Amino acid sequence: MLGTIAAFALLSGQGADPWPLERQDRYGTGRATVGGPNTYAPPWRYVEYGNGFITSHGPSFGGDGSGYFGKWVNNVMVRFDPALGVITDTVPAGDFVACTPAIGSDKIYFATDNPNTGKVIALNKSGLWIEWVNDTGYISGSPTLGPEGDVTYARKGVGTVYRVNKDTGATVWSSTGFSNPVGTVVFLRDDSAVVVAYGNKVAALDWATGATLWTYDAGSQTGSCGVAPDGSVVFGAMSGRVIALNANGTLKWQRFTTNQVDAAPTFDGVNTYIGSRDQAIYAFRMSDGLPLWNKLTNNWISIGGVVDNNGRIYIQNRIGYIHCLNADGTENWVRRVGEDARGPMTIAPNGWLYVGYAGSPNSGMVSIRQDAPVLNFGLVESNEGINVTGDNSALLSVDNVPMEFASETSGTLATAVVADFEAFVPKNQLDTLVMSTNVKTLGSYPLDFKAYAFNYQTNSWQSIPILVRLGTSPRTFNLQFGSPPSQAVEAGTGRIKVRLRFDRFSRPTSQWGVSVDQLTGHVNPTF
Repeated sequence: MLGTIAAFALLSGQGADPWPLERQDRYGTGRATVGGPNTYAPPWRYVEYGNGFITSHGPSFGGDGSGYFGKWVNNVMVRFDPALGVITDTVPAGDFVACTPAIGSDKIYFATDNPNTGKVIALNKSGLWIEWVNDTGYISGSPTLGPEGDVTYARKGVGTVYRVNKDTGATVWSSTGFSNPVGTVVFLRDDSAVVVAYGNKVAALDWATGATLWTYDAGSQTGSCGVAPDGSVVFGAMSGRVIALNANGTLKWQRFTTNQVDAAPTFDGVNTYIGSRDQAIYAFRMSDGLPLWNKLTNNWISIGGVVDNNGRIYIQNRIGYIHCLNADGTENWVRRVGEDARGPMTIAPNGWLYVGYAGSPNSGMVSIRQDAPVLNFGLVESNEGINVTGDNSALLSVDNVPMEFASETSGTLATAVVADFEAFVPKNQLDTLVMSTNVKTLGSYPLDFKAYAFNYQTNSWQSIPILVRLGTSPRTFNLQFGSPPSQAVEAGTGRIKVRLRFDRFSRPTSQWGVSVDQLTGHVNPTF
């Protein structure tokens, strides 16, 4: 676990916020800039947050390693420690928190969701006390921060776009006439203007003054916007089109799907990926809109996806199925998180995927890992005999240098090796737990080899189905820890305790011993 904490601290950059806003940055890129495993393992659920309360949007992550997300029903915004997997602070919000909190230099900004009493709230970053509150009713999407930290958002009920002072919440400017805004306000890549989708149109507003610079009429209800790395403004429309505009508001290209497109786009630097209500994920080349591929899912898509630092694409459909794809459209995996997906995902600085969901019987947010679960061996000892030679390093390395144990001189006592190790995987999600060891006798007498796992539910040792008579030639055994093996894992810590027992079946008076080498293990978690 210490390695996990260190990884969060290192990858977050200790000052650079790795994912400070919804969809990572103020342009809506949706791509992680750090992290990701060198080698991918099958995905597994790591920590469940939320305690049954609906979470729509993935969290934001700060440079200090902290994460922030909001919950519905119990109406709170929380700060959590992703390395330890625990919620550390809870802030009452008064209404649903249906956004990704925005991380500023010294404040956290978030919105509550209610047509009459909704608010945009600024919290002190260290103490989480309220610095200022603006009464807004519903806002569209999540708050966005400008290059100097001021906050921008679009109010749904009155159709007004705001820029407010980051320190006081006072209005810098407000611009009206943008009824039915959709999605989160984003910036052009030169930070000269913000872009808002509303009704059948998309408009750019000067960041300094709020004046409208240009408006594009799509002819039908528009979807959430994103601005590609090349400066193009990309969005969908109810007509089924995916539209790309130049930064000056002129049409660059448009392509077609077979149903409404309201999901936000995501970008990898060359292509854009977007979902449609026709249940498919589409990939287009940004330079000219060339259709690259499409992938059919089993339900409609209205939420923007994300791309990890290695280029893997993650898009979730309405009923909670996440599709993990490569840039060429080949599929890595599909998993269902919950019954109802309501907001965008987030990628942590170590590459873990965070997904909010609703469903029965549980709702909340889950972290999903794609690195192989690690077994960290701790204590290895002989507790019924004598350690003749070798130490833990000899036992745990694959080097043909064993750790040797002997019985007491009388030969009347058995020898046992007890290995304690930790597997950082939830105990109720283990599919397979295997330990492998290479063993042989040291003398001319054969031994009976037995293995036990400690059952934390009954507080007793439980035999693993293996009983083998050993000779002087080494043999390798895989020990399978039950199905499911969760009874062998100590709740809360992932600690596993194993006993390898070597018995003389005839008990002569001479001393005898055993050689044990290459003690290794692996676990396969479920999703």
